[in-house]
Amino acid sequence: MENATIEEHYTISDLMQLLKVSRTTIDNHVKAGKLKKLKMGKKTLFRASEINRYLEENAKKA
Repeated sequence: MENATIEEHYTISDLMQLLKVSRTTIDNHVKAGKLKKLKMGKKTLFRASEINRYLEENAKKA
């Protein structure tokens, strides 16, 4: 069996609190392709690695 890593995931509510933005802002970033979401059934999740990539990319612009 290969070494599997379990990555942490965040909900939209988690992301709203973490980034201090509205749901609309997150939806707009997803639609613009700036942030990638993961659907698991009815839940929308965001990988921790994706959030880190997004934060690093936006830190460079600031």
